[in-house]
Amino acid sequence: MRPSSNRAEDDAEHALKEIIAAGANLKLFGTRGAFDEVIVGGVNRRNEPRRVIGKLLKAEVADKAARSVKAPSKQRPAPDSE
Repeated sequence: MRPSSNRAEDDAEHALKEIIAAGANLKLFGTRGAFDEVIVGGVNRRNEPRRVIGKLLKAEVADKAARSVKAPSKQRPAPDSE
């Protein structure tokens, strides 16, 4: 049998993979990119969960804003005036 600490680590790793996969399915690329940094920082600073979630959401909003600026415009070119 495996020691319980290894089992707990495996469970935590599995849960983390599920969270990251869910973020990818929901196209939460900003959240996914900032996840490790925000979670580790939140744990080290003993932040409340709502503060950690708020930071993740801010990362997502920033990522979406950056992507919207980078995305090429899908508008038609202006017609030539003859």
